[in-house]
Amino acid sequence: MKVIVVPLGKESDGYENYAAHAKLPVILWDDSTTEAFIRERIKAHIEGEENPPICTPEERWRKPDKGALMKKSSKKRALKLYDTERQAEAAKGAMHYIEPRPGEDVRCLFYCPVNKFCSYYQGLMSETHQ
Repeated sequence: MKVIVVPLGKESDGYENYAAHAKLPVILWDDSTTEAFIRERIKAHIEGEENPPICTPEERWRKPDKGALMKKSSKKRALKLYDTERQAEAAKGAMHYIEPRPGEDVRCLFYCPVNKFCSYYQGLMSETHQ
């Protein structure tokens, strides 16, 4: 058996992300694990036909919020991205400012074929257009 992994991502993610995804280990399930997963997903689909459940951040491929350390004289690129604004604030000097960079739900926004029926996605779109 051969497993071929083709990572999905925006082109702006670049080769670095492709190389990182290409090295992910692939875990093959045994038959009972596979069957239990399929049964669970079928049950969730049937129960969620009227009101689909909201996907988890992991299922939405959520990219976290970041804090960008920016130089006041140059507003084009961040000097460094930090996982939290607090970390960015700690590194900030007199000639810097912090720009919040909101995360995004990559799968939800770019790859989900049913997002137009999803209350979470509708909420995202209404926040974006306000």
